[in-house]
Amino acid sequence: MRKPVIRSVTVFTRRIDDWGRGFIKHVIEEAEDLLVKSIDELKERGYSVWTKRISFPQPPPSAYEHLPSLLTEFVSGDIMVSIGGLLIERIQVKILMELLEKGFYVPLIPRNETDFLNVAELLHVVANINPIYCSQIALSLTRATIETPYFPLSTSINGLGVGIALLYPNLLRDVYSKRGLRGLRKAIRAIETDLIDALSQIKTRIGIDFSISPWMEESVANLVTAITGALPNEPGFINGIAILNNILREVTSGKPHAIGYNEVMLPLAEDDGLKEISFKNNIKARDFLLFSSVCITGPDMIVVPWDKNKLTRYILDARSIAIVKRKIMGLRVIPVEDKEPGDIIDLGKFGKVPVIPY
Repeated sequence: MRKPVIRSVTVFTRRIDDWGRGFIKHVIEEAEDLLVKSIDELKERGYSVWTKRISFPQPPPSAYEHLPSLLTEFVSGDIMVSIGGLLIERIQVKILMELLEKGFYVPLIPRNETDFLNVAELLHVVANINPIYCSQIALSLTRATIETPYFPLSTSINGLGVGIALLYPNLLRDVYSKRGLRGLRKAIRAIETDLIDALSQIKTRIGIDFSISPWMEESVANLVTAITGALPNEPGFINGIAILNNILREVTSGKPHAIGYNEVMLPLAEDDGLKEISFKNNIKARDFLLFSSVCITGPDMIVVPWDKNKLTRYILDARSIAIVKRKIMGLRVIPVEDKEPGDIIDLGKFGKVPVIPY
C-alpha cells in the first residue's frame, strides 16, 4: 500500500502564561525547531508533507492587540498559524482583520446567546472586505476549543506536541475497491503504526487526527459514493458517512495517539465531488446540516447568499445540532453579496465555488 500524503504537520505550542515579546519569540522558535525535526523524520520514511503549522493556546483578551505584530515578526512566512481562539464578545474588527489579512487562522469562541446572534454580522463585515477571509474563520458551535491539526478550529490545549493530519480519500477508495470495509480498517491501523514508528525519535507527545478530509480531486464525497452508490443529494449518503465514522471510531478508540475529530469531513469548497453536485444546483446549505448529524465538523466551507437573517437562523440550527450531539462542532460559512444560488465565485486557492441556497 502506498503512503498517504501528510496533509499537515502541526506543532501545538507549550502553555503560555506570558504573552510578552520575549517569551513568544522563544515559543515560536521552539515550535519551528520541532516542526523541522518532525518533517525531516517523516520525509526520511518516504512521506510527503503538504503544509506545516503552529497552533497556539487561546490568548487572553489583553493580548489580542499585539498578536498581529508579534506573530508577523517571529513566525516564518511558510507556516500556517492558528491563534487559538478569540472571544466574540471581546473582538475588535480592526484586530481581527489584521490577523486575517496576514494569513492567520482564527477560531471564534462564543460565550452567550448574544454572541451567536452577532456572528452573522461579523461574517458579513469580513466577507465584505474579502470573502476568502471567511475561510480562515471557524465558529465553535459548542463554545469549546479542540486540539487538532485541522484549521481554523485548532487550539493548543495540552502543551508542546506534534499533530498529524492525513490526505487519503483516494488511497482509501482504492483499498475499499480491492478489500472492502475490512481492508479500510487494516489500512488505517497500518498507517498509524508506521507514522508512530517514523516519529519515534521525536521526544514529545505525538497525536494523529485520522479524519478523512478532501482536497479537490481527493474527494471524500466520491469515497462515500463508492461505498454506498449514493450521491451527496441522495438517500444513503448519510449512512455512508456513518459507516466511515464507525470505522474511524473502531480504529481510534482507546488509542493515546488519536487526537482531534477523527471523523469524515465534507468542506464544500475543498471537495470536487461536492462541487460537482453543487454546480448543478442540486444541494442546499441545509443538506450540510443533515450531514452534520453524523459528521462532527459541522457545515464547512459553504458559500451562501448575503441574507443576514437566514444566515443567523442557519447558525442557530447548526448550534442546535451540536448541542444535541454533545460534541465539539465548528462552522465555516461564506456569505457573498449580489450573488444568487447557482452563481459562481472565485475563491482563490479553492477555485470556482458555487453559491448554494439555504
